[in-house]
Amino acid sequence: MTKINPLSNLLFRPLAINDFGAKMIRSRAFSDLPDMPRPESREAAEKPSWMTMDYLGNKIPEPMQIANGVRKIPLMGPITRGMGIAGQFFGMADTDTFVRWVNDAAADRSVSAILIHVQSPGGDAIGCDEAARAVRNAATQKPVVAFTDDMMASAAYYIGAAANAIYATPSSIIGSIGTYCVIVDDSEYWRSLGIEFEVIRSGEFKGAGIDAWTDEQRAQMQAMVDAFGEQFRSAVDTYRDGAVSRENMEGQVWLGADAVSPGIGIADFVVDNWIQLSQQII
Repeated sequence: MTKINPLSNLLFRPLAINDFGAKMIRSRAFSDLPDMPRPESREAAEKPSWMTMDYLGNKIPEPMQIANGVRKIPLMGPITRGMGIAGQFFGMADTDTFVRWVNDAAADRSVSAILIHVQSPGGDAIGCDEAARAVRNAATQKPVVAFTDDMMASAAYYIGAAANAIYATPSSIIGSIGTYCVIVDDSEYWRSLGIEFEVIRSGEFKGAGIDAWTDEQRAQMQAMVDAFGEQFRSAVDTYRDGAVSRENMEGQVWLGADAVSPGIGIADFVVDNWIQLSQQII
């Protein structure tokens, strides 16, 4: 039996994710995956980080302290909200967990600076604004830098843009400002099987898409995506002090080496790795 993959949660929600990330999610969303490991006891489940490996056997990233009070906080994998440790098992980043990590680091007097290590194509638009505001709040209390040596795209860029500065490696991919939502009209497929759906609804937009999309339903969905997109662009305007033009907020991505170029303003500095960066901010 095909198991439900949490990645499928991202398919039909307003997304802030780049095209490559979306293809990755679509390819994995309905694949067979192993059962999630269970703790041996309730006491074990209540201990922090009882599950340390994801389903591929990779260590689940967590905040770590590096020299002279710098705390490195990971934002890795497709971004969603409310998945917690279950999402981490499937290689996802949970914004609720991320916000808690950032708030803890901001309040910890032993932490002199925060380094957000981003390796994410983006994800769920829901929760991004709250995560970005947590980063900006921390940045008013101590230096916060966002760094990517992989991807900082879409929702991940939304969050990273709230840092005091953005660093990228030359070959990283960064940007993809914008949102979209996938809607599926599979009514013709079901009709070909002799199955038709009739939805008894209390409102014009309730159950949208179950029995094919109406023009009004599509327009309402477009309005919601537009609202998320404008929220994203306005946040970048604020956090980046207007350095990114609206023409560069149409979903484009750049290599890290180009993102710092005059007239683009997507990133601030290019470094080779996070160790080199940490030496600069210590």
